[in-house]
This record gives sequence, C-alpha cells and structure tokens, in this order.
Amino acid sequence: MRIHPVILGLLLSALVPVLVPATALADEGTEGFVRNAPPPPRARKVKRLTDDPGLGEEVPRGRFEATLGLAGAESIPTHPGVAVGLAVLARPVADLWLGGGLDYRALTGSGRYVSVSDWSVFAQARYYFMPHREANRFVMGYVLAQVGYARLAAAGPDSATTSQGLDLGLGLGFGAALSPRVYVGLQFKFRFPVWAQSCLEIGGSRACTSDPADFAVTTWNLSLVASRLF
Repeated sequence: MRIHPVILGLLLSALVPVLVPATALADEGTEGFVRNAPPPPRARKVKRLTDDPGLGEEVPRGRFEATLGLAGAESIPTHPGVAVGLAVLARPVADLWLGGGLDYRALTGSGRYVSVSDWSVFAQARYYFMPHREANRFVMGYVLAQVGYARLAAAGPDSATTSQGLDLGLGLGFGAALSPRVYVGLQFKFRFPVWAQSCLEIGGSRACTSDPADFAVTTWNLSLVASRLF
C-alpha cells in the first residue's frame, strides 16, 4: 500500500519530537542545521610591552620610581658609597618613555679627598623591550640616556674642590612585576660629566678654571629600583 507523500510528511513531523531527544533539538538552528559552538579565542602573543593592556587593564601612561644602591667614581681615589634617586616619566608613544629626575651620591675618599659627593638633575629618555615574548609585561628591560646639570664637591684635609657642568649618562636596567602597577628591578648607570668650571680652595685661597680636564671624573650607580605605574 502506497502512502501519499503529504500523509507521510505529517507522520514524520509528529514522530520526530518523540524519537529525537529534546537536547538535540535545542542545538539545532531554525533551518534544521546543528549549531557549531564558536571556537575558543586563541591566546595572542604580546608583541609590545606596553601596547597590550591585558584583559580589564588600562595602559599605563606614567611611572614614578625611587632608587637606592651603590655609587663609585672611576677617576679619583674613593670607596663605593651610597646613591639615591627619584624620577618621574611619561609614555608618549609605544615603548618610549620621557621624563626627568634627581640623583645624589655620597662617597668616602682616600688620600687627597676624605669625602666626595655630587648631585644632578636630568632629563631622561628610555626605551623598553621584552627579553622574551612569553614573559609578557611581567619581565621587562630598558636602555636609557640622559642629560642634565651636575655639581660635585670633594673635600680633603687641607683642600676642597667643587665642579659644575653638563651631566651626560647612559644606562640599562630591568624590572619584574609584583603587581600590574608595581615593579622592582636593577639599574646600572654610567655618568661622565663635562665640567664647565672647577674651583680649588687651599688655605683660604680659591682658584677656578674652565678646563674640564683639570678635574675629570666619571661615576657609576648600581641601584635597586621600585616603580609605581599610573
């Protein structure tokens, strides 16, 4: 016995809800095609340290940092001393940071000078990079260059020297994240001032020279760095 196609269609439409589980029907689209669940998003590797804010984070635009460490002088007989510093930097584009700060160093001398101290104010530029792409923003390195004004004072048993002039510096460092906004790390900075004037005082008399070679001195800092991003 042949069943009319219309009657066969009505019978099948009545039997499908009974034979097919409701959960399977729930996964079908309006046209009867099973919906495929969208694939999970792939983890995207970070290409830039500061351009990928991460989920729910804001890209930092500035940083405040404090440094504490050792300082030394290469051109005069001294023992390593203490170096402290403060800096504030802003991020105008990509991984470039611009700002300025203040450094102070105090050393104990030997021989001609008993104590040597100097301070400098500077403008600084930094470029940040990631040592490894998988490190994300939690480990970062940077190189820096700075220019500013420096003043140095060296005192001895019977004489004292003061110098002032242009302060030039190069350095590098790295930081590791304690949180998305707090970093700690190390920084090494080498400074080579170009003195515009040096004055020597002996027994109440004072003589000054504008030849920077008369009192050439270079200094270095190796410091712990604590940074707060904002």
